[in-house]
Amino acid sequence: MGPAFLVMAVGVLVGGLMVAAPRHIWWVTQSWKFRNPEANEPSDVAYGMTRVAGVFVIVLALFIGGAIIHSEFQRKDRREAEEQRRAAQVVFDAPPPENRGQLPVIGYFAEEFPSGPTVTVYYVAPGEAVHSYVRSMSDRFSYPCYTSARVVRADGDRVRVSPELTWAPEELGDMKHVGQCRIGVGRNIHKVSVDHVAVGTTIVTDSAIVDRNGAEIRPAAKGNRVPKLAEKLQTDP
Repeated sequence: MGPAFLVMAVGVLVGGLMVAAPRHIWWVTQSWKFRNPEANEPSDVAYGMTRVAGVFVIVLALFIGGAIIHSEFQRKDRREAEEQRRAAQVVFDAPPPENRGQLPVIGYFAEEFPSGPTVTVYYVAPGEAVHSYVRSMSDRFSYPCYTSARVVRADGDRVRVSPELTWAPEELGDMKHVGQCRIGVGRNIHKVSVDHVAVGTTIVTDSAIVDRNGAEIRPAAKGNRVPKLAEKLQTDP
C-alpha cells in the first residue's frame, strides 16, 4: 500500500499548500519572471482559483490513493480465494460417475453417403449437458454433465439406441452444477450417428419418445419404435 499512501501524502501536501499559501507560491515560483513583481501580482480572484485548485488536488489524491488501496485489497482477496480453492481441490475426492437415466428420443433422419447409408438419432439432453466427445477432447475445461448413446445392432433388421445421461465431476467447482444435471432441466438436442444401416432397418429405443420441444409422445418402454424425421435437426454441443 506504499504507493497509495505516497500519492495521498504528496497530493494533500501540495493541495494544502495551494489552499493555505497561494500568494507565497506565486512569489516563489512566478515573481522572478517580472521586472516589477508587485505590479504583476495576481488578483485575489486568481489566488482564490488557486485555492480551489488546491482543494481539487487534495480530493483527487485521496480518490486515487483510495482506489489503489481498494484494488490491492481486491487482489489480496482474489489471491486468498484462489489459494483456498486450490487447497480444497487438493483434498477433493471426486465421486464415481453416476448414470442418471435414459434420455428421451425425438426421432431419426436417414441419408445416403458414398460410404453407405447413415442414420442420425436425435435425443433431448439437459441444458448443462455436453456430448461425451466434447468432454473427451477437452484438456482445459471440466464437463461433469455429459451424454452418450449405446448402439446395439440386434438380430434381424433392428438397431437399438440407448442415450444416457452421466454425472461425473472431476473438480470441486463442478459440484455447483450437480442440480442442473437432471433429465428435464433445460433442453439441448444431441445426436448419435449410426453408419452402414441397411435399408428398412427399424430404429428402436427403450427411452420415451418426445417431440422436438420435449413434449412426451410415448412413455418409455422396451422396443419403442423411433419415428423417422423429414429433416435434420439443429443440435447443441
